[in-house]
Amino acid sequence: MIDRKALWISITVLLAMLAAGIWRFSMLPDWHHLPLDGPASKHAVNGLVLFISPFGLFVATVSMYGRKWFAAGSDEAVRPWRRWSTMFVISYCALVGLMQAFIIARSLGYGLAVDRMSFARIAMAAAGILLMAAGNVMPKLPGLSMRLRCLQLDPWQQNRQLRLSGKLMFGLGLSMVCIAAFLPLLPQKILFPLILGPCLAMTAALLWHRVKLKREPSPRP
Repeated sequence: MIDRKALWISITVLLAMLAAGIWRFSMLPDWHHLPLDGPASKHAVNGLVLFISPFGLFVATVSMYGRKWFAAGSDEAVRPWRRWSTMFVISYCALVGLMQAFIIARSLGYGLAVDRMSFARIAMAAAGILLMAAGNVMPKLPGLSMRLRCLQLDPWQQNRQLRLSGKLMFGLGLSMVCIAAFLPLLPQKILFPLILGPCLAMTAALLWHRVKLKREPSPRP
């Protein structure tokens, strides 16, 4: 439920990130080793890391834009959702685009004057703050009716679902800020599970809560 301008910005950034990632990936002698501090660096990660940010942007864009096919409401109700989704997607584009550019530039030996760990901590903290801000606004958004009957909730149920969504998104952002704070102390092998785990838990919790709400009778006015 984003406007066309935000959609085209997201598509442009996504294609640029994919093109840059494929180009850098094709230059690696061994795709298991992407140098982090220049071609001669001993610090390396799996080359597939170049596609994590584009994948995240793709998921965010599809989920935000695809809402228009599943949700419906008056112009007055849809407008705040469109504004919220647009601001989130554009902010996320700027963040992941900068992260992708930094990773590729450092792997080629550029930007070495910038401390890698400091940049990673700032980027992760910024992503967490973005999620916290989005989660704080979500419960204040108006409820929308769902086109699919299996997803339809009444106003009381929608309010409950939005409140939980906002809390979980805020909690996910807070966890990322905490990870950023302790990033130098954490082994690199557990970073991806630490980030992916809460995302999957949040998705599962929202699905379970929606099913639970469907089975609960709404209080009579």
